[in-house]
Amino acid sequence: DVYKRQGFITASNRLFQMDLLRRVVTGSLSEVFGERTLSADKLLRILKIRKSAKLQLEANREKYPKSMLEEIDAYLEGVHEFIENEALPVEFDLLGYKPERFEVEDVLSISGYMALSFAEGLSGDIVLAELLEKLPKTKLDILRIGDKADKKYFTEQKIVESSVLDSIQSSLDEIEKIFPLFSGSNSWVLSGKRTESGFPVLANDPHISTSNPHIFFEAHIRTPKLEVYGNYIPLIPFAIMGHTPHSAWGVTMAEVDDMTIYQEKLNPENPNQVMYKGEWVDVKTESVEIKVKGQDNILLELKETLHGPILNGTKYDVKGKVLSLSWSLYLEDNRAIQSLYELSYAKTLDEFETATSHATAPGLNISWVNNTGDIAWWVLGRFPKLPDGIPYDLVLDGWTGKNEIERYYEHKENPHEVNPESGVIITANYRPQLKEFEHFDGYWQPGGRYFRIEKLLSEKDVWNISGLKKIQTDSFVPIFDQLKDVVLVHLQNLDGTNLELKALKALKEWSGETLKSSIGSSIYHYFLFYVQENIFKDEMGEDLYKRFGNTADVWHGMKALFYEGSHPFWDDINTDRVENSKDIIVKSFKQAVLKLKIESGSNLKNWNWGSFHDVIYEHPLGKMKPLNLLFNIGPIQADGGRYTINNLGHKRSSSDFSVKHGPATRRIVDMKNPREAFGIIPTGNSGNFLSPHFSDQSKIYHRGGYRNQSMDWSLIERLDKLTLD
Repeated sequence: DVYKRQGFITASNRLFQMDLLRRVVTGSLSEVFGERTLSADKLLRILKIRKSAKLQLEANREKYPKSMLEEIDAYLEGVHEFIENEALPVEFDLLGYKPERFEVEDVLSISGYMALSFAEGLSGDIVLAELLEKLPKTKLDILRIGDKADKKYFTEQKIVESSVLDSIQSSLDEIEKIFPLFSGSNSWVLSGKRTESGFPVLANDPHISTSNPHIFFEAHIRTPKLEVYGNYIPLIPFAIMGHTPHSAWGVTMAEVDDMTIYQEKLNPENPNQVMYKGEWVDVKTESVEIKVKGQDNILLELKETLHGPILNGTKYDVKGKVLSLSWSLYLEDNRAIQSLYELSYAKTLDEFETATSHATAPGLNISWVNNTGDIAWWVLGRFPKLPDGIPYDLVLDGWTGKNEIERYYEHKENPHEVNPESGVIITANYRPQLKEFEHFDGYWQPGGRYFRIEKLLSEKDVWNISGLKKIQTDSFVPIFDQLKDVVLVHLQNLDGTNLELKALKALKEWSGETLKSSIGSSIYHYFLFYVQENIFKDEMGEDLYKRFGNTADVWHGMKALFYEGSHPFWDDINTDRVENSKDIIVKSFKQAVLKLKIESGSNLKNWNWGSFHDVIYEHPLGKMKPLNLLFNIGPIQADGGRYTINNLGHKRSSSDFSVKHGPATRRIVDMKNPREAFGIIPTGNSGNFLSPHFSDQSKIYHRGGYRNQSMDWSLIERLDKLTLD
């Protein structure tokens, strides 16, 4: 009964968002949005997310808990009851259609949406394949330096070689304009010896593209066998993150590589065959129809090799090469929904380990605590083991048989940690720091957030909730102290205009905090934008730089170059002279000051960070005036930045610093009293612009505040009630 009513109430608040999510995973956005989303639909059909979910349901139906499937059916029954008996959200009237009934496969497909958000290797390996043919080894080494660049900034420990990092953000622009994608996250757990309460505490803030409504729907459910306060993705009846009277869990992107890209060799006499281990083998072919609003339907031919779907015809197409994708998402025994289902019931370490063992994708860090004193972390997912010496960050030859996946690591081999002596476990999309897991490759994000959290938590032995809230909203640029010294040595005798000298003084006096009132933060961010562009763009050209500039490698490489002042990347190949780091740093600083002058005039008081760093929570229909006045929230000036703990981030390679992603929730749960946890989302729980809960959390969120997530039924019973039969 409770799941049926959860479906009904979720639909009453988020039905349009639920339908859009289904259209994302099925590749049917163009049916309602027209030709502008056609490339996204083609990619999504090729990636066969919905098809894989259907096959996995058929293969695993007998393995799933019977109660889980019954609860999914009940949830969808509630959704359908709303569709059939209640007034539909206004978006359906504006777009002129009515949602169809949902199926269990639609629910299971959502794990594919999450996995797609995390699939950075999809573009990273392919961008690198192009750069291999364009750049010499000295420059490629910098682009592949990965987390080794962090050694100069955070630690003197040896860090093993990592794979190329990347983001698929630019390749998924069409989807992200319609529906938010995951982009990063912070999480940490403290044991009772590190907290004032004497009980474990969990803190978690997953970073997701801005949107309205935002991705998570808050719900508190109580039945005779379960009570959970959770953050739900609409269309999934089980909490993605949540807490119960017994335990609490959070998620971050694991970034472990679960994709392998192969280059296939086509038979010149038969385009439906590729070579595999010296023999020509048939390619599976299938034709699918994509409905496009306002024009004829499109017929798309899908091809699949033994490795996986062929990517040609998508944004991942590389001219003259046939690329296919092997992805853990496609494994038959992927039961990600079962992991979510069981996490709500896990009370012991053994139950937690079992709950995280069912999924092959998405790759997630699951942080976990319970009320008996345990803290733990386990990476959910299945990850390929390639032959020794085969790189994970390159496109591999698919015809020789020498690059085939040997096996997938077992769940017990995945990175994990249980009750460490330190009393602390941190995950922030960074390489696992335990030596026994250093053989895993991944798309590790910059280490600044990880090491900043580690540094702050090390400053006190014992923490309370108030102190942890300050860490979760910390807006300090983690590498600023070191980078400032490296940069300013080149600017100390600047031969500049009066305005440039004033700007340099403001940069020197800047504390490193990205507060919306800060002038130094604006100068710093514009300066780094031009440094990045001046280092890489001349070698790569406009198009390749634009794609590379959307990867995390651009930041890793630039950090390394600040300590290699005469590296060839500093030279502008379009000039006759050979530039060094000082030349480019001075040039970039002057460009930054000129840009700020053009944007905001010569008065530095108008250069505050919030003027450039604001956020609009945009609805898919809010892109059209005057609908933006009804459906959008903002603009709101915001603290934080891309590389701070308070991760309100902008695009990596753009001088537009408006916020594109941020914490989709901030949560802190003390297991001494989990019924009084703290949390916040950036907009509101309702997707109805007439609801008082459409944007009621936004102001609290942007001043760094939290709501009390009460599970106290003596208080809840006093609230207004909706009674359903």
